[in-house]
Amino acid sequence: MSKRKIIGDLAFEVTQNCNLECLHCLRGQKRNVNMTKEIVDATLDNYQYINSLLFTGGEPTLNMKIIKYIVNQIKIRGIGVGSFYLVTNATFYCPDLIL
Repeated sequence: MSKRKIIGDLAFEVTQNCNLECLHCLRGQKRNVNMTKEIVDATLDNYQYINSLLFTGGEPTLNMKIIKYIVNQIKIRGIGVGSFYLVTNATFYCPDLIL
């Protein structure tokens, strides 16, 4: 394994699925495609610190399972995070997100 790096910004598109069909969406048509644990692991293996972590999609709260996995893996690996953002349309209640 190569030396782990510090990165400024890291974005995870955790899903391409969405609960809306906005005509102005820059993401294009929604698709039932989700990020995998393998992609997360391969990405996080490279970093020791992330200045700004972004969760996006589609609607990222439709894949809370992988968001939880990412957060857990960051903790396990001891990766520092300066700040995080979640881009959501916030049109439905997601108890897992609040927790």
